[in-house]
Amino acid sequence: FERIERVSVICDEIRQLLTAEHSVLYPLLEGATEEAGSTTTAARLRQASVLSLVERLETVSPEEADFDVLARHTYHSLREYVCANERELFPLVSQLPVNSLHDADRRLRDLRERMAEH
Repeated sequence: FERIERVSVICDEIRQLLTAEHSVLYPLLEGATEEAGSTTTAARLRQASVLSLVERLETVSPEEADFDVLARHTYHSLREYVCANERELFPLVSQLPVNSLHDADRRLRDLRERMAEH
């Protein structure tokens, strides 16, 4: 039971991260430059892949034989997703105007509060 609970919490945290990026970060970058638009398209595809793995992981019991393999695959995919975002998106974020970053920060806080209520 404890392992199921941990997986549930981890999957929920990953989903919140992906939702925040999907709702706030990507639209912000896509409006900035044409280069950012193509970069966020690739990031959205990676994100969809990670989300698919998270959804599959949530349906598998830790007692099932495939659970450990799927959990490792999800971990490695999430790690690569984060590393790719750091390489590709963070430099674009650093070029955004300060007022855009403040607005994004406010929207992220609002989104986190709404997600915490559910």
